[in-house]
Amino acid sequence: MSTSDILLILSGIVIVSYFFDEFARRTRFPSVILLMLTGIILRAVVDIFLPNISYEFLNTLVPVLGTIGLIMIVLEEALELHISRDRLSVLFKGLTTAIVLLLVNMWLLSWIFQQYFQLDYKSAVMYSIPLSVLSSAVAIPSVTGLLKIDRQFVVYETTFSDIIGIAIFYYAIDKFSTNKNPLELGQIFDQMGLIFFIVIISVIITALLMVVLRQIRHSTKFFFIIAILLGIYGFGKQMHWPILLTIFIFGLMQANVEYILPKWVKKRVDVLEYKEEVDTFHVLTQGASFIVRIFFFLFFGFSILYTEFNSVWSYVLGFGLYIVMFIPRYLYFAIGKIFLFFTRTFKFLEPRYSLKPNTVIFIAPRGLISILLFIEISSIDSFKVDGNGIVDEKLLLVLILTSMVFMLLGTLKKVKPEESKTESLIFSDDNLSEYHMENLAPYPSEDDIDEIDVSKDEKEYCEEDDEFDEQDDDSREKR
Repeated sequence: MSTSDILLILSGIVIVSYFFDEFARRTRFPSVILLMLTGIILRAVVDIFLPNISYEFLNTLVPVLGTIGLIMIVLEEALELHISRDRLSVLFKGLTTAIVLLLVNMWLLSWIFQQYFQLDYKSAVMYSIPLSVLSSAVAIPSVTGLLKIDRQFVVYETTFSDIIGIAIFYYAIDKFSTNKNPLELGQIFDQMGLIFFIVIISVIITALLMVVLRQIRHSTKFFFIIAILLGIYGFGKQMHWPILLTIFIFGLMQANVEYILPKWVKKRVDVLEYKEEVDTFHVLTQGASFIVRIFFFLFFGFSILYTEFNSVWSYVLGFGLYIVMFIPRYLYFAIGKIFLFFTRTFKFLEPRYSLKPNTVIFIAPRGLISILLFIEISSIDSFKVDGNGIVDEKLLLVLILTSMVFMLLGTLKKVKPEESKTESLIFSDDNLSEYHMENLAPYPSEDDIDEIDVSKDEKEYCEEDDEFDEQDDDSREKR
């Protein structure tokens, strides 16, 4: 294959993926599904025309692309999180939801794997973590049509689920490798101390990188910063540290520089100019994460052997496991609505209550993180992890597709006008679309006030005032 052929293929992939992304924005259909299906179709075509080609390069390429994509996506999400007092409630709810549902799903799946699939304790725990972690790479691009407050909740929940899930995964690997129980209080406190240490180090690294970002005037300084972040992540991953937290803290501090900098620093630094540089950096990360995400899901679909999905059992098992994890999510939000109902009743407010699910309940997709952690499991050599031929990539793919279908059904729900009167658990009225919010009558601006026609009564009142003014002027002239 010549260089021109490769360039044509790569450019064609990016162009088609751009249309996939535009289609997803307009229809809320996950573009990830289209990318994976495209990869599967390409694999079928290549197998027909080039049956003897080797695919060993995918074993290295897919994890590398996924890791870079994970870093860029977390960085992109953190740069979009603007912290303020009115958003602290949303942040806390997203963090709480991510922790509670992640731990509940891990416990449920590990119990099912041990009781019904005869997996040992270590294998059950290791396989339950990837299947429980939400995918921010899939969820965030799919919620563009929701209310801003709901989009913020999805960003917080999925981002914290990514970070906490990865931290738990490497924590479990570290403890199982040394034959320690990860549920011991001593081990948990040690991990909490490590997280506190990572947070302190992350703040120091971020401060140093901010100084570097201000001092360097070269046009490629943003790539220099990204290279440093990739190196930091690679080092932390070798140490089995939750180093993704460093990437998140760096992006979060960049996005909220006007709030985190002390006053004596703000006097010496042009905050507005620095924010413009951060906006440029944000655009760069968006483009990079878009490109990496395209090739990751495309090559992941390309690595799937479509001939292996000839058993109905994989579909039934994947769908069933997702339902098992969806039930606690539904109950979690339903209990929150019940609590909200009684809170309103005790405060003598109008009690409004409905168990009708909110859109955000359905937005719990699996994707990039689950795939990466599954690939990581296959490379563990310090202890044995065996899925007994049941928990494998086929089950993972079916569960990912099932979660995306549920998300699609939730985001495409039609809203009746009367449904906006019910109180939602989270933040907005049930499924009230952005279109309805944007078409509410806005307050007039100062320029519009001058153009507003005066009513008939006001005109008569103004004419009477003019008559009195003219009489006063005549009386003054006579005097």
